[in-house]
Amino acid sequence: VLDYIWKSVTASAAATLSTLPITLFCFKQFPLWFFVCNLIVVPASFLMLLLALPVLLQVPGAAWLINGITRLLTRFINLFNSNRWGYIDRIHFEVTDLLFLSAAIVLVSATLYYRRFSLAVTTLCVILAWQLVSLYQSYQAKNQCLLTVYQIQRKSQLSLKNTTTLFFSDTAGTNFAFHCKPHLISFNYPQVNIQAFNYVSAGANQLLVLGENKCWPVLHENAITVLVLSNNFRLRPEELKLFTRLKTIVADGSNNRYAVSKAEELSRNF
Repeated sequence: VLDYIWKSVTASAAATLSTLPITLFCFKQFPLWFFVCNLIVVPASFLMLLLALPVLLQVPGAAWLINGITRLLTRFINLFNSNRWGYIDRIHFEVTDLLFLSAAIVLVSATLYYRRFSLAVTTLCVILAWQLVSLYQSYQAKNQCLLTVYQIQRKSQLSLKNTTTLFFSDTAGTNFAFHCKPHLISFNYPQVNIQAFNYVSAGANQLLVLGENKCWPVLHENAITVLVLSNNFRLRPEELKLFTRLKTIVADGSNNRYAVSKAEELSRNF
């Protein structure tokens, strides 16, 4: 039993370390209890694969057994699926981090295998270079100012980052987890303020969000340079003529195809 546990833990550790750069880059998460989970998940998955053939042959009880194992396995995995203690979330990990970590894993493995001083020095230099590049990227991210309109179907989603604070319109649902969170992590942990906004002023640029057809904001239209249309907002020609400095119209993902085509037609005409 101890030999099985040791082999399972070492195999899990090897698999996790070898895929760690890709895992961090794609999911921005690291599972803390992978070695415990795999003690149950690996043999249970193997048993389910063995039961696949009896299920196809319609052996009595096989489908009931494989469904039961699936339910138990799902419950077991969910025990460790907590963002408080199950895994580390929101890890800032760029393409350069992926390359540096991959090189470091290979070099550390080679150093331990060949026991050469030159390899150890090379490994140290790679890790040092990685840290210097990460510091530079963090400095750039923290000082970056950026407005983002996310292309999410049937949803209006915007974020605004200045040097200290990130304003975000909404963090609910799977749209945030899959479309927005990886981008927000790249800002290097600014203070997040969940607050809807419809106007942004930055130097010579002023942006206005129009999302309610019966609601027109009180402002000087001749100062607006960028318009964001959402929720199928219909901008009439006489309204468009008010924006004398307008340069760009953005139609976000909450608009249907007809609303977007009308906005394109209006843009071509004016």
